[in-house]
Amino acid sequence: LSADSLQSAFVHGVIRDFSAGRTISSPHPLHVAIRDSGEGMFLMADGRLTRRGNFCVLQDQTLGLQLADGSLAVAGSPQIIFPQQQVSIDLHGQILVRDSAGQTVAGRISVMIPQDTSGLQSEDGVLFEVQDSSALTSVAADKLLLSPRTLEMSNVDVAECEQRLRWQAGDGTVSSGSGGE
Repeated sequence: LSADSLQSAFVHGVIRDFSAGRTISSPHPLHVAIRDSGEGMFLMADGRLTRRGNFCVLQDQTLGLQLADGSLAVAGSPQIIFPQQQVSIDLHGQILVRDSAGQTVAGRISVMIPQDTSGLQSEDGVLFEVQDSSALTSVAADKLLLSPRTLEMSNVDVAECEQRLRWQAGDGTVSSGSGGE
């Protein structure tokens, strides 16, 4: 993200870092990470955005996220007859379905880029609401690059957060965490 984007991510006293986190491989064919510097976000059926890519086939036979308080489908998710169909997501976000008749493209995951991250609101830091959907730019299929069977980890550095909180509280000290001297 540019310096302007990072600066605009300061919302209601919280700095949100939208840069990409490191990635890890996953054996799950529906897990994907966005290959960019942090600008792109998956579009969900309710209009919210996320970088969380641990998708699964939901109870209603759509592709989406299982959440603590229910589930949320990916925008435009096709119906998936599971387990009769094998489902995967390719490099360009195509939802591929394979059954006894062969492989077909059943849909595509939408990735959007918000023009101004300061307009994103979130209660959990994972799903973001957009105040103005016209401030979103869709990533074209030929420009989209995903990493299939990969998950993006959080970009939160807990030690750095603790240090900033101590500094903001006026303590100004930095603890090595060794415990005894």
